[in-house]
Amino acid sequence: MVNRRNWLKNLVGGFAALLVWPVSLLFGKKLSIDLDQVPKLKEIGGQMTIKLVHEDVLLIRESETTIRVFNAHCTHKGCLVKYSNKDNRIKCPCHGSQYDLNGNVLKGPAPKPLTAHSGVIEGSQIIVELPE
Repeated sequence: MVNRRNWLKNLVGGFAALLVWPVSLLFGKKLSIDLDQVPKLKEIGGQMTIKLVHEDVLLIRESETTIRVFNAHCTHKGCLVKYSNKDNRIKCPCHGSQYDLNGNVLKGPAPKPLTAHSGVIEGSQIIVELPE
């Protein structure tokens, strides 16, 4: 059953992906995302999951200039993980795995860390470097 909240989340995520996708074609491995296009990341502690080229990524605004970027799928069964600002952990809603902000497993059943990507905030742009 599709509710309004999930529909809006998918719409916003798809819109953000459409904004980023053409940029990826121009710049190859580095993507630039305008912070005005992703208001959830304007504040410290903000998070958002979007599809960048071929992968779902979790973006977490850690500070004024720091953004954490991870593959958004739990290494246990592949569920989408979410960041909990309350206890500063990345959590899997399916089986309870938890990760720190370096992607390291804090609580299983996840067998390995999340894949991290390089990301930085420069002015009003988020710059993400994708793997080859």
